[in-house]
Amino acid sequence: MGGMQTFQWIVSYPDFMDKAVPIVGTPRLTSYDELLWAAEMHAIESDPAWNGGDYTSPPPIGLATIADMHALTLTSPRGRDSACRGGELRRLSGKEPAGLHEKR
Repeated sequence: MGGMQTFQWIVSYPDFMDKAVPIVGTPRLTSYDELLWAAEMHAIESDPAWNGGDYTSPPPIGLATIADMHALTLTSPRGRDSACRGGELRRLSGKEPAGLHEKR
């Protein structure tokens, strides 16, 4: 998001700086980015603790769901497989997936 914020600053405050260097950003989101951001917003807004944005503490269900999305989208399949075998998926997503360590 820092790269996108840099683009916004360039547009909002063109006289503030001579040059700006956005890192890992794009002035136009891909359809994948838009879908991911919409899903993240739906996760937050569907949490009862969201309360229309007037929450007193972070919405835990929505944030846990977003952590799961990030564990899925920001890691490779090989990394997720290794984390599952090593019992580290809790660290990636913030919670223990149900049935992960049950014998089959």
